Amino acid sequence: MSAALNIANINFQELLNSMLRGREVEIKVNTDDLNNCAEDIERKVTSARNHINEISSTLRGTATYWEGSTADRALSDFSVQFEDINRQLDAINSYVTVLRKISGKYVETEKRNVESAGSLPVDVIY
Repeated sequence: MSAALNIANINFQELLNSMLRGREVEIKVNTDDLNNCAEDIERKVTSARNHINEISSTLRGTATYWEGSTADRALSDFSVQFEDINRQLDAINSYVTVLRKISGKYVETEKRNVESAGSLPVDVIY
């Protein structure tokens, strides 16, 4: 018995139960969905970077009229936060690469499967 699941709607408890019962489990992956998700993440990370860079630029621009220990402390604190935010954005953006690799592997595997199936003899009795 086979149970087909759409990757976007996986009930992991159902998947685990099917596997434990010895059922064949088929997970269908829509590579367009993976690529769209990667593009969406990439756009959002770029937008966040643009916003944080704009804030940084604005804050640095205050140096001409905001001086003293308070200004120095605020700029120092923001600099630390700026670095943290950029590290977090880099970590999030790494998922773009992962999603694209996963999508590429699915496409490559499907292509090989289709080619392999096409090379099977047509007179085989099942």
